[in-house]
Amino acid sequence: MVQLDRIERAVLPAQIGHHWWSYFAEGVLLLLLDIAAIVVPIIASVAFAFVLGIILLVAGGAGIISAVVHPKQPGLVWSLISAAITIIAGLLLAGLPLRGALSLTFVLAVYLFAEGIASFAYAWSHRDHLPHGWGWMILNGVVDIIMGAVVV
Repeated sequence: MVQLDRIERAVLPAQIGHHWWSYFAEGVLLLLLDIAAIVVPIIASVAFAFVLGIILLVAGGAGIISAVVHPKQPGLVWSLISAAITIIAGLLLAGLPLRGALSLTFVLAVYLFAEGIASFAYAWSHRDHLPHGWGWMILNGVVDIIMGAVVV
């Protein structure tokens, strides 16, 4: 639990009370978006596929930048392969959001299985450099494969 000091305890409630309308407006907007997603699920699915595609593109780009900035890291090839898989999945979802919405389950399952296998390979290549940390990478791969199986 976060502990507030004396000044924060005095100022914070006043700030929340002063801007109550913005919290209320945010709640109403989110409620309307939830209702719209329930009423028109196809549009919500297409929008979700597009947003997920953008997120995957950004994540894949960050992975490539990380690999390029640290070219001497162990498992560089596996990092690049993982980033490429993420970018391909992002391109499929963002580039073709309608088809992506229809095949989102398939793309997500393939992505999770491929990412799980890449995590295993990455962990195996790091086992000498991270004697205590590579087990977490294996666990990440196991979780990815389990999530892929759940999606299927």
